[in-house]
Amino acid sequence: MAGILQLFRDVWDVVDMLAQKLQPCDPQEIRESIESLNGKLRFLKPFLEEDKMQMQLENDFKGLVPEIETLVNNFHRECPQNLPNQEPEELYKKIYPFCKGLLAKITQPPVEARFEGEVRKLKRKVRDFEKNIIIYGRNFGEKTYKRRKLNPIDDPEIFGFDADIEKIVGWLCDGQVVDRAVVSIVGIGGGGKSSITKKVCNRNEVTTHFGQPIWINISPNYVLFDTLRDMAQNLDIELSDMNEGNLGKAISEELEEKGSYLVVFDNVWLEEFWREISKFLPDKKNGSRVIITTRLKNVAMMADKTYPPYELPLLNDDEILEIFLKNVDPKKQHCPDTSPLHSIAKEFATYCRGLPLAVVVLSGLVATRPYNFHEWRKLSKTISWNVDGRACIDIIAKSSYENLPQAEKLCFLYLAAFPGGDLIDAKSLCRLWVSEDLIQREERRTLEEIAENILDDLVQRNLVQVSTWFYDGSIKYIRVHDILREFVVHEAQKLDFIMVCSKPDDWERCSKAKRVAIHYCSLDLDEQISNRANCNVHSLLIFNHGSKPLKLDYSKFRELSVLICKTWDTGTVKLGAPKLRYLQLEISGIKENEVEFGEWVRGMKNLETLDLQESRHGDLSEWIWQAKTLRHVLLYWDGSSPTTHGPPASAGVKNLQTMTGVRWGRSWDSGFPDLSNVRELDIAIDRGIPKGEIERFLHGLQNLDNLSIRGDVAVLQEIDWKDFPFYGSLKSLRYGYEIGDLFWPLPPALQLRDDMFPPNLTELYLEVGGFGSDPMPELEKLKLLKTLTISGLGRLENENAVRRIRCSSGGFKQLEKLNLYYLPLEEWEIEPDAMPMLKKLEVYCCDPLKVPPELTDRLPSLQTLRWPTHIQAYKDAIHNIYEQKPNLRPSWD
Repeated sequence: MAGILQLFRDVWDVVDMLAQKLQPCDPQEIRESIESLNGKLRFLKPFLEEDKMQMQLENDFKGLVPEIETLVNNFHRECPQNLPNQEPEELYKKIYPFCKGLLAKITQPPVEARFEGEVRKLKRKVRDFEKNIIIYGRNFGEKTYKRRKLNPIDDPEIFGFDADIEKIVGWLCDGQVVDRAVVSIVGIGGGGKSSITKKVCNRNEVTTHFGQPIWINISPNYVLFDTLRDMAQNLDIELSDMNEGNLGKAISEELEEKGSYLVVFDNVWLEEFWREISKFLPDKKNGSRVIITTRLKNVAMMADKTYPPYELPLLNDDEILEIFLKNVDPKKQHCPDTSPLHSIAKEFATYCRGLPLAVVVLSGLVATRPYNFHEWRKLSKTISWNVDGRACIDIIAKSSYENLPQAEKLCFLYLAAFPGGDLIDAKSLCRLWVSEDLIQREERRTLEEIAENILDDLVQRNLVQVSTWFYDGSIKYIRVHDILREFVVHEAQKLDFIMVCSKPDDWERCSKAKRVAIHYCSLDLDEQISNRANCNVHSLLIFNHGSKPLKLDYSKFRELSVLICKTWDTGTVKLGAPKLRYLQLEISGIKENEVEFGEWVRGMKNLETLDLQESRHGDLSEWIWQAKTLRHVLLYWDGSSPTTHGPPASAGVKNLQTMTGVRWGRSWDSGFPDLSNVRELDIAIDRGIPKGEIERFLHGLQNLDNLSIRGDVAVLQEIDWKDFPFYGSLKSLRYGYEIGDLFWPLPPALQLRDDMFPPNLTELYLEVGGFGSDPMPELEKLKLLKTLTISGLGRLENENAVRRIRCSSGGFKQLEKLNLYYLPLEEWEIEPDAMPMLKKLEVYCCDPLKVPPELTDRLPSLQTLRWPTHIQAYKDAIHNIYEQKPNLRPSWD
């Protein structure tokens, strides 16, 4: 809301100046109207920012906000930008040509006059809204508190269910049942089905028996093809335009090859699910297992009857209390058993009715309050607890939502746009919030940084779950629990903030909304949308992974500012939507219609984010660098060589923060563009670019955090990183040969120098043709390194490349993840106290490297180990390690 009010103040500034300069137009009446409207909105702002808005006032105001957005957006597009906060003479010089051009348009009225009717209409509505506030009344003066900082790395703890886990593990590993069998876990929503299943899959007995499980989240709007596609991706099967039958056949063959397998289908809703999916799950009498989690016992009964449905019990109050205290007071400093806070904590535990999700969300809410008896008691009294089961989660979710800062509420509701069960890319989500004007500007911080802080807060409040973390502890992927998502969708649609279309009948309800998210697959809405397209839709998010492509006439969406299209094949579409600010496509057909697509993008003068990472395309450099507003450009890269060249020196891309999937060839022969604000860069450098030119380019990257640079290793290894402005701030570096130059000539063995890499790296990825000497002593100097990946060429490596490596005592003190790929090593020595924090180790295609005998004793923090090998003696050694460390598991998440 604050962003909308700020836009209105901008409108007032511009119109006020127009009124002073355009005397022939006599816009005094319009000026007064907008002044009055702005004044009333300024008066209403405190009401709107209160956390507990009256329901009736919400309903009255919800229809006003889209009209305000439309008016402001239209006005800004037709008025010159960046006028406020300038000296009068500068303003006059900028505004005079614009005003003169308007006066010359005899056939149409000046811009402010064309908005006269809309302003008057909105003024009347605001006046009515003001009267309602007087009638309903409001309470002011409630205190707000800045929440305590929690550790973002620690996920909420879930305890209990030990006996249940043992029972389920016993069924999975039952050697007496060789047939493929289904274990169904049934329980109330929020009862811990998914959490328990993950704990089961992480048990050493299970991972040793089945290897890496195949985990599939099932949408409430289940379609078979979607599930098969997800399974294929999990199994690394190339999709390549397969139909349902061919895809199912490929999955069956892959599972047969895998041997004994474990597949998890999480959150199944439909009885016909097992009948449809079972034909693609081969039964080779090798003890394969399937886990189904569901809220519905009749769904569980439809699977095979080898094992009865396991009905998950609720936790008791003591177990709930333990979870609550662990999340709210992990250091046990504030809630000892005899304290008044402990007595209230017991009350909170009883409110949760034995549901793990309820206590996780409630503890996130309580953690926002001071450790104060009065505050906890006041929170307890604000909620009616005389309910059972699922209703208590809804109440807690509602209370958590109402306690969010106003700026975070709309960001939280925006999660309704994403299908249930989907992983949500955190960076993409933050960019969407920015493009939707949900983020309010602050001094000395980018909009993206503010958005990341909001997401961090939602995680710490346990309203969203982190699925994957980045190397530096920032969030990579999140997901929303299905029950919390149901709450978010309900609230978002109640306020007409986002309308979700998941079946054909929904389009009638969604067709007049400003933001529409389409969650369906094989259902045919093409004709309905094309015939009844709403020209005022601002945001259209299409998550259509079904077998039938969705073909839309985008030319009808003239006001579209955000477009996400996730569908496998759009076919021939009519392009349009010139006002786009955010464009993300996962489609085929761009490469075949490159010129048409390029001209479409060229016309987007307001484009901020272009995300084509999942859409194969050719060289788009002729078209995509036209917009002066670009902030994030993410292009397709298939692992060989990027096709699109970077922006020319003449491009106005000073706002650019992210640029991935580009190459440096001919485009920078005449100089470099201004990339001083780029924070993330992924670039491939053509052979023949001299070292001096590369260094001159890198000198212009003043704010770089994340760099992936690939090219001629013989040239790159001569670069001295100390000379660059980002030397002390770079956190992630990916460095090595360009894949397109892989086979000839082969990359030379890398010679590491003293202090070769920036000292504050937390992630380093080296793609090299081997090393001239042991790289570990030099790499151990990177004191903050948390993730290290070294990838070689296997048997193609230089014959002089080193074959022995040693991790020394006290080295890699912060390292948590180590990956060694395609390195023909023979010996690896691990000294005592080396890598004391290492949690994940993956060694792949490094034969004939033997498993170090000291591996289990000298890596005390190791949690996951993946070391696939075809040599039987090495397989036996890995199996022995799993037996020695029962809690150790193969990495599968």
